[in-house]
Amino acid sequence: GAVPVGHLVFSATDEEQGNGRVGLWARSAGREDVQLILADTLDPLWDCAPGVSLCVVGDRSGQVYTFTPPEALVPLLPAGEDLQRVFLAPTGAFAGVVSGGFMALLSLTDPADVVNVPDVPAVGDVAWSEDGLWLAFIVLGEQESLYVTRLGPEGAPPRLIVGNVGVASPAWAAGRPKLAFTVRGLESPIGGSPQRRDVFVADFETQEYINLTEMFGPAIGWEPARPFGGTGLRWGPDGETLDFVWVPPDEPPDRGRLYRIVAEGHPEPVMSVFWAKGQGWSGPMWSPDGRMEAAVASIEARGGAGELWVSPAGEEAWEPRSLPEQSVARFAWSPDGQYLAYEVPGDGIWVVPTAGGRPQRVVAVQKPYQVLRMRWLSAAR
Repeated sequence: GAVPVGHLVFSATDEEQGNGRVGLWARSAGREDVQLILADTLDPLWDCAPGVSLCVVGDRSGQVYTFTPPEALVPLLPAGEDLQRVFLAPTGAFAGVVSGGFMALLSLTDPADVVNVPDVPAVGDVAWSEDGLWLAFIVLGEQESLYVTRLGPEGAPPRLIVGNVGVASPAWAAGRPKLAFTVRGLESPIGGSPQRRDVFVADFETQEYINLTEMFGPAIGWEPARPFGGTGLRWGPDGETLDFVWVPPDEPPDRGRLYRIVAEGHPEPVMSVFWAKGQGWSGPMWSPDGRMEAAVASIEARGGAGELWVSPAGEEAWEPRSLPEQSVARFAWSPDGQYLAYEVPGDGIWVVPTAGGRPQRVVAVQKPYQVLRMRWLSAAR
């Protein structure tokens, strides 16, 4: 089948090799071929801004490039052989490069505009605000530390938000100065444990830090030997709706419940979530126009096989879109919200209309090759 709009960009690795090396590929609307962008890279060394059809990628020698499929790579800067991470603002205006113990934040419109952040040996999760000006990033070390910085004309140096604790998964609210993240092992008046993950929201307008999951109380009488608590943070397009999964300490690690909190309300349960080996919960992820939601959930009755669902936003009227015999690992919205791409391990990438219809395979990826990530870019910058 053909890619109906834009460009699908994805990374794939040979699992039998086991060396972490990946190839970066693209399949574009109007083209019959699958384009090899870069044959030898690593998965942390590429990122895309789907709305502006721009990507950055680094090779294993440390050279960083930009590209817009199906155009060729354009050299951006030599970052050195210890290149560890690259990432790109959603507007395509700024790129982050982590190498040699530094993080460089580059303006792609003014090459002379570079912000260097020292003492950054490695970066974990990153999150950009919707306007691409605020960046939250986690510096990895003996413990994780969460920083926030602002770029552009009103730039501000990095500010420590949470230091030397297990912090992860920062996520900005759309159009709001709010950042959600998880903290592991927090000492709190009602209890906590090294394994527990609490969900926080930092409101930079009011300077409030709110623990959304404190209401679930402590683990009573025992210390679980595995992580439990909040995960899967996802904001809605209104900037006021936040989804997260809570895994209770007294349930098996593959059982949780999706909660949704709106504005200043309390978390309300939406649906049960089941994890299976090689699968997991993915979503809900809103369509670009905010009218629909999609999610991949493992179906216990099918042995944990992942199924792709869609629903009108906020209605919880879920319907399947993948084929019954398929097991789905991940998905991506098309830029116009009319299609979904999803990956079936061992079979490739498929595309299905959001409104329903017969899915078509657009890229064949067979064992031992495995898709690692994919992005669906718009047709033009």
